[in-house]
Amino acid sequence: MDDLFANSPAMLLLASTFCIGIVVMLAQGLPLFPGRSAFIGLLLSAALWTAGVAFEYLEISIDGKMRVAELTWIGIILTPGFWALFSWQYVKGDIQQPLPRLWLVGQGAMLALTLAIGLTNSSHHLLYREAWPMGDQLGAPLTYTHGAWFYVLVTYIYALMVAALLLMINGIRRSSGDYRRQYVWLTLSALLPWLANFGYLTGWFAPAGLDTAPISFFFMCTLFYLTIRRRQLFNLVPMARSALIDALADPMLVLDPQGTITDLNGAARGLAVPETSLIGRRLTELAAFRPLQGVLNGEPEDSVLLGTPARRYRPTIMPLVVQERDAGLMVILRSAQKP
Repeated sequence: MDDLFANSPAMLLLASTFCIGIVVMLAQGLPLFPGRSAFIGLLLSAALWTAGVAFEYLEISIDGKMRVAELTWIGIILTPGFWALFSWQYVKGDIQQPLPRLWLVGQGAMLALTLAIGLTNSSHHLLYREAWPMGDQLGAPLTYTHGAWFYVLVTYIYALMVAALLLMINGIRRSSGDYRRQYVWLTLSALLPWLANFGYLTGWFAPAGLDTAPISFFFMCTLFYLTIRRRQLFNLVPMARSALIDALADPMLVLDPQGTITDLNGAARGLAVPETSLIGRRLTELAAFRPLQGVLNGEPEDSVLLGTPARRYRPTIMPLVVQERDAGLMVILRSAQKP
């Protein structure tokens, strides 16, 4: 291998791999949230990708570089796969979700086929047709001409990336208030791999011929982590609610520790007519629920008037604790009207 410290692209990639490892350890310490395992899988896959590209830069021989490039496809396939899985699991919102069979079959088939085709590429050239150095120096990066299987892989990977992006955009469409702002942040972060890949394909940003897409996944995942940590994104109750809660006759609301509505059933929605966008908004923003604020602040009130026409309700407030952490409040409103 070439001198490690003289190979700046390899150093940058290895530093990214190390930093991804740190984010993995930090993410494992977060409270359970929808898609956490997929998120950690996304980080590990991106680390495998960046490490593979780094070792391709460090390898001197053309045959050695091609062999590393063929093996690096494991990380390249897994990264957008886990990204799509994470997006689906978070938007669906159920923490205890089995892996979708379609995802397992698709990822398993593409990995097995790509490894088989890559390791036997010299006999059929379905992945790489030719490779030659970009310069005269020893260990120079390679330029590849691609075979038919490469374009199958690219189509598959772009389909996963589009699916992940559309899931986040769907989250924007279905949410409001704080939820919408958080989904917008996620979506903007998810544009980084697209920009990196565009820069590489057009030559706009490809230093020393480096495809910065794996590094962009590190930055994307870091932004995801910061959003989790600082904005408590994944501690909010997800949009999906069970039919049982929605069918309760008594109005019910769930508030996060900041007083933001993270869930409510149909009966509670009926109290807020004509308001339609309620999830993700603070209770103090909604005139329909403002009378509850005094009760939530500890003021001694047995009942409150809510709705149009006004009806008297007796609020029951239950603290929510997840893994010994304050997760907010559940408020159930039972009718105090005399029969």
